[in-house]
Amino acid sequence: MSTFSSKRAFLAVLALAAAAVLAAGATPLRANTESFNLTNFDAGDGSSHYLDATVTFTTALNQVTVTIQNTSPNTHSDKEAIYGIQFEIANASPASYGIDNATDVGYEGSFYSHSGGGYTLGDSGHPQALVTNDSMATKWQLTPSGSNTYALAIGSGPPKDLVIGPPDASGGVYSDINPSVTNHEPVLSQTATFALDMPGVTTDTTIATDNVLLAYGTDGFGEDSSTSMAANPVPEPATVALFAIGGAALLLRRRRKVASPNRKLAECATLATTGDANIHSPRR
Repeated sequence: MSTFSSKRAFLAVLALAAAAVLAAGATPLRANTESFNLTNFDAGDGSSHYLDATVTFTTALNQVTVTIQNTSPNTHSDKEAIYGIQFEIANASPASYGIDNATDVGYEGSFYSHSGGGYTLGDSGHPQALVTNDSMATKWQLTPSGSNTYALAIGSGPPKDLVIGPPDASGGVYSDINPSVTNHEPVLSQTATFALDMPGVTTDTTIATDNVLLAYGTDGFGEDSSTSMAANPVPEPATVALFAIGGAALLLRRRRKVASPNRKLAECATLATTGDANIHSPRR
C-alpha cells in the first residue's frame, strides 16, 4: 500500500473515531448505560441449579430503559425466575414515574409437554407471542419504595409473567422444570425490556451502584426472595472512540515501519539505474 493510501485509511478511521466522540455527548467521562450482574446465586431451592441474571439501565431525556435478562440455563424452580428489580436514581429526582405500556416487553409463552419428556415454552400450534405491558397476562408495575428508589415488578394478582432463563441447550426443552414455574404460566422468555417515563432524568443520570436488588420467586422483595446485584459498568462510546484513535495511530506507525525499508530499496534502485545510465551515456 502506498504512503498516500495509508494516510487516507488512517484519516478515515480517525474521522469515524472523532464522530463517535462527538456522538457521546457532553459527558465524555461517564456512560449513560450501566449494567449489574448476578452470577451463580444459590436461591435455596435445594437443587444444583443457580440463578444468573443481568440488568441494564439506559438513561435518556425523561426516560430510563430497563432490560432484565435471565441467563440461568434450564430453569428448575420459581427460585430461578425473576419477579422484579428495585433500583435507586443516584443524581436526579424524577418529577413523576410510569411505564410506557405500549412498548414491546418481550416474548410470552405457556408450557407444553414434550414427547421426550419435560416442557417446551410454546409449541407449533401455540408459539410465543411478542407482548407489551398492556397485553401481558399480569402487568408489571413501577412503584416508589423510598427516596428516588423504585420497584419494577409483577403487579397484583397471581404472579404470572416471571422472567425465566433459556431451556436446555440440547433440544430447547425445559427438562427439569417443576410446578412452581409451570403453575405460574404464562412466563416471559429470557429477556424483558421496560421503557420507564421519568421526567427529570437525562443522559447524565446514573443508578446507585449499591442499591440494585433482584427479586426471585413469587414472594416479592422479602429477605429470602431478593438479593443485591453487582455493578458492571459498560464502557461509554467516548472511551471506545479513544481506543479506536489509539489503534489507528499504532496501525499507521506499523505501516510506516513496513513501508520505510521498501522506499529505501526503491530509492537505491533508482540511484543505481540513474548512475548506470550516466556511465554508459555518450558525451555530447
